[in-house]
Amino acid sequence: DYLQTNDIIANRRGIGFFITENAVEKIKDIRKKQFMEEEVPVFIKNMKLLDINLDEIIKIYQSK
Repeated sequence: DYLQTNDIIANRRGIGFFITENAVEKIKDIRKKQFMEEEVPVFIKNMKLLDINLDEIIKIYQSK
């Protein structure tokens, strides 16, 4: 039901379920929204608690 509701799969009567043309993009959009709403706030909160600024994060990950 979830996949159909989000237009990731489509039911073709008598044949079965098929992945929609834009399924990958839709999944990415759903996951991105979920990430931004659930994980980023926790990350930012931890940055503040540990007194880490964004420049430090960027510097660490640019060198990898």
